[in-house]
Formats: sequence, structure tokens, C-alpha cells
Amino acid sequence: MKYLFLFLFCLGVLSFSDNNVFAQSDSTKSEFLKDPNRVDVSKRDRKMNYLKLNLYSLAVQNISLQYERVINKPFSFALGFRFMPGGDLPFRNSITNLYDPATDSIAINTISNLKLNQYAITPELRWYVGKKGYGRGFYFAPFYRYTHFSTSEIGFDYTSDQNTTEQVRLKGSLTTQTLGLMLGAQWALAEHVSLDWWIIGPQFGNATGIFEGTTTEPLTVAEQADVRANLVDGFGGFSSTNGMFSISNTINVTDRGAKVTLKGPWSGIRAGLCLGIRF
Repeated sequence: MKYLFLFLFCLGVLSFSDNNVFAQSDSTKSEFLKDPNRVDVSKRDRKMNYLKLNLYSLAVQNISLQYERVINKPFSFALGFRFMPGGDLPFRNSITNLYDPATDSIAINTISNLKLNQYAITPELRWYVGKKGYGRGFYFAPFYRYTHFSTSEIGFDYTSDQNTTEQVRLKGSLTTQTLGLMLGAQWALAEHVSLDWWIIGPQFGNATGIFEGTTTEPLTVAEQADVRANLVDGFGGFSSTNGMFSISNTINVTDRGAKVTLKGPWSGIRAGLCLGIRF
């Protein structure tokens, strides 16, 4: 929440600054008063910069910011940055409810204990199709998104030859690259305040990831088999057979540890409601 307070503070500071730096000249006022009903946005209202915070992202423990620069009446360029400090997987309970506790206990335990860090960078080009333009009205925005997920160590239990419970701990990351198209609309709520609604933005691409770890003691053949079986269950959520992400996995287990490689198509939906400042 401290990030929201900081953003609102910056909003007030920049709004005050804007009143002094971007004060319009008398000639501009006269030009606007000559034709106050014209369709085109007046020079007085052509704010060329937008800095926005996605309010939706706060609900899923993300901080999502976007800077937009107006190029001309129909076009602008935007660059977004999203990050999430280490925390539980968003919608963790909803995801685990997709599994059967009787047969998927290992997958449920893995997801429940997963600590996730992530960041994403999203450049996009906006085309405003309405009559107002200059960053206002409905728009289409083709975009590219690079996302990087990393985890703390994930422990997988296995039964040793001495019938004791041991663990192999894996750590790694997953990277996705997608292309998409956003449909949205942006309004000026006040002279220096905007509201940007990301209505829907489907995206498609690919993902690659590697998770690996070693054991303190060499694994016997029987122990390797038990580790492999538990990893198959634990990474089932990333398997094409489960259908959550349609990503195939390759699991290699040796006497010194294990390595899981993920690769395959990736898809998702962007959406949001952004409160911003115009300057």
C-alpha cells in the first residue's frame, strides 16, 4: 500500500508543477474560444505524457506502472513495467482447487508452498480510433511482453532406502515472450488526471524454464525413481496432460540431483484499470 501513497503524492506534486510549467498562452485561449465546439482536442487539452498505476495489479500483489508518450493525434507509444516481490502464487487456492487431494497431494503441496518473484516489460504502440485522439478515446494497441518468473527453493520429499523421508530442493526460473493486441479506452477525468481501461488484451507466445537442485547424499536407483515420480506429480500443473499451461516438461534425475526443463506455448490475457496523471 505504501506504493499507492507514494504514487498519489507524486500525482499532487506533478499536478502543481504542471499548472506553472504548462500554462497556456493568451493566444492559445483565443484560438480555442473561436471554435469551442470543434471535434479536435484543443491545444489547451493536449497533454503529451501519461504516467499510470494499474489498480487491478494491487489485488494480485503486483505493482504495475505504465508511461505513455503521445506522438500525434492517432498514435502514442507506451512502456509498462510490472513487478512482484517474493510472495505466494496469486489465486493459489483457486489453482489448488483444480486438483484432486486424493491423487494430487504432491502438486497441491508444491503450489501451496511456492514463493514467486516476477517482473514483466511491455512496450506497445497505441492507435486511437476516435475523433478526440491525443491519448483519449478508444484504442487498439499491439504489444510485446517479456516476463521472468523465479522461485525460492521448492522441496520435494522422497523415501530413502532406510525408509526415512528426505528432500531434494529445486530452484529455477521461467521466462515467457508473447505478442498480443489490447483493446482499451482512456479518458481525461480532470485536467491532470486520466483513467485508462485495459478492456482485454489476449497474448500468445512461448515459455522456457529450468529448475534444478542437488542432494547432500548420492541417490540410489530406487531413490531416483521415487524422486522422479514425485517431480512428475509436482510439475503436473505445467504439463500438457494437465492442460493448465500446455507446457511439456523433461525430468532428469541422477544420483546427485534432479533437473526439470519446461518448454512450450504460452498464452494469457492482459486487463486493468489505470489511474494516471497527465502532463
